[in-house]
Amino acid sequence: MKKQSIKLFDKIVAALLAFIGYALGSCSCDYGTPSASFEVKGTVMGIESGPLDNIHVIVDTNQGWKDTIYTNKQGYYNYAGHDFTAPRVRIKVEDVDGEANGGEFLSDSTEFVFTKDDRTEKGDGWYEGHFERTVNFTLKRKANKEQE
Repeated sequence: MKKQSIKLFDKIVAALLAFIGYALGSCSCDYGTPSASFEVKGTVMGIESGPLDNIHVIVDTNQGWKDTIYTNKQGYYNYAGHDFTAPRVRIKVEDVDGEANGGEFLSDSTEFVFTKDDRTEKGDGWYEGHFERTVNFTLKRKANKEQE
């Protein structure tokens, strides 16, 4: 009698485990981490001089890494990335080439978080979509020592 009750218990446990396994296996659960692609672009101009070539553009996201790009002859820059969420972005622009752009310019920076208004493509599942923002800078000239 004891063996029969153990066998019956084993069968019940096996059936329960099979049912639980089937229920979990058929779940349309989606595991992952939210992510998004993003693009930051714009121009860097001098107040009197127009587009600034070869300006250092430092892009810093909330993931703790920085990347550097440079403006082209039209002062244009474009940075594309992919992150675990639509990130907080810090952008710093600085003149690193001295007098090459017709003078030395002061650095400038801004910080923002992408919003739903920046979304250009809706995502699916954990992918939140693609975000874009245009950020333009107008740099002031550094004061000459003669002007001080």
